[in-house]
Amino acid sequence: MNTGLDFHNELLIFLFAISIIIWLGLTFYSNFISQEFLMNSTDEEKRKYFINIQPNVMWHMRWSALLAFSIGLYLMSFLSNLPNAYNIGTSLAAAIITIMVANTWLVIWPKQKKIIANTQDAKKCEKRYDLALRTNGLFSLPLVGLMLYAAQTKIADSPLITSDGSIGSGWYSLSLWLSLLVIISIELNLFFGKNRKWMDSPKRLILSSLVITIFIGLMLRFY
Repeated sequence: MNTGLDFHNELLIFLFAISIIIWLGLTFYSNFISQEFLMNSTDEEKRKYFINIQPNVMWHMRWSALLAFSIGLYLMSFLSNLPNAYNIGTSLAAAIITIMVANTWLVIWPKQKKIIANTQDAKKCEKRYDLALRTNGLFSLPLVGLMLYAAQTKIADSPLITSDGSIGSGWYSLSLWLSLLVIISIELNLFFGKNRKWMDSPKRLILSSLVITIFIGLMLRFY
């Protein structure tokens, strides 16, 4: 079967898919299982968990995230050579994966190291660590949805970059800017907000993530 891709690109796409699965799987695990355990455990149980289990989870999470991001950069350059492939869906997916990688490496991991070291601000770090994990959890389903959208889009009505390399009509699309507003608002809540009621449990988190995914999907389809 001829896919139109050489073996090198097929392998990279396969590695991208594997790294995304590992990364998002561990993100869901952290939100649905480990965080619920930590909320109902004693200080000693938390200490043992952060020392014996979470560092291993975090190692796989951050390196799979970095691998997915690195391959994603190449795939974006690959897409830029295809007619109208760089559209609103791919740009939103790129924005979300960039934010999630930044959260993983610049917020979650540093906070976890302080928690393990039991620094003076460890308790404060736990709250930011938890909120960062929940923020990435919120972004997970929209990211998957946007990747599927981008993979199935053969002809983009509103590309950001046209086939001749010029600025496309997508920059004037309502779907782009409203979706970005939602994405940026969620990320700003990580730094200036708190754990909201609609994300403080696994059920509410997954429901909120689905609502965001549906909203962006409807925007892309109709606006």
